Amino acid sequence: MRFRILGPLSIDGPRGSFAVSGRQRRLLLSILLLNPGRAIGVGPLVERMWGAHQPKSAVANLRTYVYELRQLFRQAGDHDGRLISHPHGYELRVAKEELDLDEFRALAARGRSSARSGSREESADHLQRALRLWRGRPLEEFPDLEPNLAADILALEEQYWGVAADWVDAELAVGRHAAVLPHLRQVVAERPLDERGWLQLIAALRAAGRTADALRAYRDVRRICVHELGVEPGESLQRIHAEILASGAHELRAPTAPPQAVPAPPAPGGTEPNGNGRAHAGGRRQTGGTVAVAVGARTRLGPPRPRAASRPEAEPGGPATAPVAAPVTTPVTALPPRPAHLVGRERERDSVLALCGTAGLRRPGADVPVTVSLTGTSGIGKTALAVTLAHQLRQHSPDGQIYVSLDNSSGHPKSLSDVLEELLIILVGPDSVPDGDSQRIALLRRVLDARRMLLVLDDVPNAELVRPLVWSGWAMTIITSRPRLVDLDVTWHCNLEPLSPDEGARLLARAAGRTLLDEDGRAATRIVVACGGLPLGLRIVAGRLVLCPGTSLTQLADQLEEESMILDELAAGDESIRRRLSHEYMSLRSGDRRILTTLACDSSRNFTEAEAIRLTGASPPEVSRILVRLVRENLLTVVAGAAERTRYEVPKLLRAQLREQLQTAH
Repeated sequence: MRFRILGPLSIDGPRGSFAVSGRQRRLLLSILLLNPGRAIGVGPLVERMWGAHQPKSAVANLRTYVYELRQLFRQAGDHDGRLISHPHGYELRVAKEELDLDEFRALAARGRSSARSGSREESADHLQRALRLWRGRPLEEFPDLEPNLAADILALEEQYWGVAADWVDAELAVGRHAAVLPHLRQVVAERPLDERGWLQLIAALRAAGRTADALRAYRDVRRICVHELGVEPGESLQRIHAEILASGAHELRAPTAPPQAVPAPPAPGGTEPNGNGRAHAGGRRQTGGTVAVAVGARTRLGPPRPRAASRPEAEPGGPATAPVAAPVTTPVTALPPRPAHLVGRERERDSVLALCGTAGLRRPGADVPVTVSLTGTSGIGKTALAVTLAHQLRQHSPDGQIYVSLDNSSGHPKSLSDVLEELLIILVGPDSVPDGDSQRIALLRRVLDARRMLLVLDDVPNAELVRPLVWSGWAMTIITSRPRLVDLDVTWHCNLEPLSPDEGARLLARAAGRTLLDEDGRAATRIVVACGGLPLGLRIVAGRLVLCPGTSLTQLADQLEEESMILDELAAGDESIRRRLSHEYMSLRSGDRRILTTLACDSSRNFTEAEAIRLTGASPPEVSRILVRLVRENLLTVVAGAAERTRYEVPKLLRAQLREQLQTAH
């Protein structure tokens, strides 16, 4: 067996790869894999799996999950002694070569041992191999981890950063100074208070002959220390700064040697390239001059970005340095790959293409750009449609296309300043990005003047954030958002509907590579309806059909139609309908959450405003305002009726999520 926990949970058995379905089963296996060969008590397991929301049946549920994991291992061809019962807990027995976490620690130990013995080349090789085992952040699919488990993951990530720093030391020791600079730029951007990362960056810049950049990096870290911590940088940083000044390093010199090609390790949230210029989700990709940037928790494509807080400032008594824009003069292609399985949406695509054909995209000197807003519930396919449209409209935006994701699934959406910085880094380079939003907007408008470029803004949380961007000079802007951005002046609003049963069945068949309609068209339709017509849910189901080609469609439809099981089934790797819905729910006001939960758990399939007032016991004005807000947030659907008898409905999967939460709380 081969278990991978350093990223999305992955298992290879004697009969090939297989998936563990069900959130709690995957969480239990992940906890055991983080503690290989060690018995964990029932109490700690229950605490880590449910935290403060332990159901009364937690211990019984735990035993059931253990039994199901044993059955799964047995079906995969594994031996019976894998998951062992102890008097007060359970132990997962894993050989050293079977678990990537054990391999990571062994390679790290070998690398550090080689460094101590003076074998720096060998040390760098072992440490880099250790870092390459990381495919993403462990347990990232599970939001709101119990505090003890969250602390375990944080400690594990600190091990990664420690090994990464040791790898940099080994590379610097053998003279590969310039080769580690991209990695170090990412380190200081993601960990601005990590003085060791700053020290390595300054040392690498100095050794590569980029002494002016080394001094600028010191000013950056000093500014962070003084402004955020109220202290001067540490002794090591002050010493290297004094050494540079003492050696007359304020004079800019040419690099002493050309950069050496050494692949940098992936960050915990990233992946290494797979050899064909692409990267897996969570990584970075750069091919043929293409740079794509996705801001936030999803894929970030492109070079590591410096933070706005670390912009260099003028030396005391010296002249202030103003950034000089060096805008790109060649077309910029910065789009994710075109989605492979977009099905349906012909009306929406035709409408946008017709809009561009009749109104035309913004030409140089025109006043009004073309702006399209695509909204809809999570998993409805907004991003896939937006990226597809951007690819189709490349001929209408000859100067380039840029995709930026403002994914706020972490709960911390990007600010306007962050997005402006991301865009300007692509268009003019990091050294020319000014401080201040007004200066950045002015520079962006100058760069876009007389150019016809297309911008995709994905996962926009509100209109206020993107309003300055929409009017900054893009030929066309495509915006995706879960909330309906009715307060944003756009050319065309479109709220995406779920796929029809026929469209959903076609998506299933295309993604799974099976003639589902020929096999069992009725079962395929049942699956689409059970998934609420959500493309994301259907793609997860299709992935299961690919992994288990012998799966009966009728049996799968039966499982998905069980409301208590469907959210467990609609999860794979780092994609989870439950996690998305939980984030959307928690983003609401407390009063809105209470009303929505009551309506989901106590109402019939749909209801009128009068029925909502009776069910919730709230005042008519309050219910009316909340219903409007929930419709705007795409967490409530208007199904039919005249104005005085409008009927509302809680989406199917959200209703299952809220009922599950209520049962867990009790």
